[in-house]
Amino acid sequence: MSGANYGAAVNDVGSAVGDLFAAAGAREAASMYTTAAAAAQVNVQVEQGNIVTQQAQGARQLSMLAGTQMAETSAAGFSGTSSTAQALEFANKSQFSINLHTQVSNDVVQENAYQEQQEADASMAAQEKEKAEGDTIGAAFSGVAAIASLL
Repeated sequence: MSGANYGAAVNDVGSAVGDLFAAAGAREAASMYTTAAAAAQVNVQVEQGNIVTQQAQGARQLSMLAGTQMAETSAAGFSGTSSTAQALEFANKSQFSINLHTQVSNDVVQENAYQEQQEADASMAAQEKEKAEGDTIGAAFSGVAAIASLL
């Protein structure tokens, strides 16, 4: 009968305990990354809503601008079809459209950033889950090795 190797058994038990703690930490990290990914996805949806709202507000403001200009032009004694009034209306609408397009473009960039963050967090969560599984398996092997050292 071969003798029990208590030193190896203690070492293997220590490895098993360490692996179990590592697995618990990885599971916690995976949970945090999952929560962060969900929050980033909510941000994407909010940003999409902002874009739709800004486009609707922009269309409304553009309509109001056209009505105001027509009223001011008429009040000044010009017809709504004069070339000066049309040029002014075109310039104002063009500037307004540029401003709206710039704002929406910025929002789309922000939406894409939130989407990328969500994907990165989801990927990190998956990696941490895999690490937790590996650490748990490692703990099981270390436990078996500890028992084998005592036989």
